[in-house]
Amino acid sequence: MTTIGTLMKNTFILFSLIAAVASTAWAADDSIIYLCEGENATEEHDEIERKTRAVFSSDFTIVDVANDTNYVDPELIAGGLPKTALSDSGQQLEGSVWVAYVVTTDGRAVEPRVLETTDQRLNTTAFNALNKWRFAPAKFNGVAVQTAAATPFSFKIEDAPTEFVMQILEPTGGKILRPKEWFYSEGHRERAYMWTISRENTAGNKRYRTGVRIQAFTGLKAATGKTAKQFILDFAVSRKEKATRVYKECEEKDLGFVTRICIETQERGNHILYSLFWGSREMDVAVISIAGTTEELWETYSSTFNKMGEFELIDMERFEK
Repeated sequence: MTTIGTLMKNTFILFSLIAAVASTAWAADDSIIYLCEGENATEEHDEIERKTRAVFSSDFTIVDVANDTNYVDPELIAGGLPKTALSDSGQQLEGSVWVAYVVTTDGRAVEPRVLETTDQRLNTTAFNALNKWRFAPAKFNGVAVQTAAATPFSFKIEDAPTEFVMQILEPTGGKILRPKEWFYSEGHRERAYMWTISRENTAGNKRYRTGVRIQAFTGLKAATGKTAKQFILDFAVSRKEKATRVYKECEEKDLGFVTRICIETQERGNHILYSLFWGSREMDVAVISIAGTTEELWETYSSTFNKMGEFELIDMERFEK
């Protein structure tokens, strides 16, 4: 689609349908669509154009303006194409969807219409992506106009990550292997630290489905009246009580500076591995590592979580300098 430019070249088809729909709240004064057929159109383009014309014809008056030089395409300035889709139960879905929509004069993508789909469950993911898109609107004779376009969404089943990079955990200087395409965030407060590595972007406090979160707590005796060991054991009991199913528990293992136990559970359709640590030799430190995803995706990502489980929380050399 030429309106998206090089950022998403060949993934969009724009028909230059300059639109105003009288029946909607965002309508302009007229309800006209100017259809400017693209140059060098392929057979697929022609078919999608025909379907787009059909789904909007009951709401719009269509006027053809073949390659009018007074028309300027809209340009996508925010948003992208999702690569994966999940069912309500968290199962990965595969297939494709063609969606027609209208770009408004204020740059939103609205009025989505499914032209083709291989799986109805994919439609929601496509619509959710459209809701996040923002455009510099099309212009006709220098005036912002509404434009209809169509975009294909293609979804593939995601395999376990194969490429990892070393992620530094600040401010402690720790290290963990992060899947190259996954996201990293951190959030700390006095005596408590939190690091999150997730498949989904958590910017803006968004939730994630698949990832690892590490939390470290210091000064527990003063804050809770408990030793670090008792804090961890109480946490383990609370997770078992809330679990739908407990798959396994690990016995205490002395790792030198810390002692580790683990619990693997099912909670609300999610499969979670808790790796729990407390400081040895009366070190007042507790660490909780939570690796999880949906039950359906556990087999896909369990090896990834095992690799990420070999993290180093503190760079001792940094603090010895």
